[in-house]
Amino acid sequence: MHTIRPWLYIGKVRETGDRSIMYAYKIEAILQLAHPAQHPGIESLYIEVDDGVPLPAPALQQGISFARTQKAAGHKLVIGCGAGVSRSVTFTMAVLHEEENISLLDAYEQIVTIHPDAMPHYELLKSLGAYYNDPTATKALLSRIWLIDTTDI
Repeated sequence: MHTIRPWLYIGKVRETGDRSIMYAYKIEAILQLAHPAQHPGIESLYIEVDDGVPLPAPALQQGISFARTQKAAGHKLVIGCGAGVSRSVTFTMAVLHEEENISLLDAYEQIVTIHPDAMPHYELLKSLGAYYNDPTATKALLSRIWLIDTTDI
């Protein structure tokens, strides 16, 4: 698992499914995007999110709200997906953007410093830009992460 903030972690599905890991990190809430993960004493929300396809705005909003509610309650939260590199990173970027009022690109830069394998799928990045109605953010993310020429986007 990757500690992004003292209260916020990014994990893989095998980590969020392992009760001993969750208890070792003192995790109090799980936002799982690949498969449900439930453990006694840990609040859990499963949102089915497919990697590589546009992210529905209601799913993004639901995940962000859950994460922000957990932070407000003083809980340690892990956001998990299959490999812990795409869907979970996308949601973590959105949470940092809203909680800390930083740009999506700055959120990614901070995450990748801690988690060098972080590589959100470009469709998820485009969904983030659309959700925040920020085409500049979309272009910056696609050119930085995917090295895509965004001149015509």
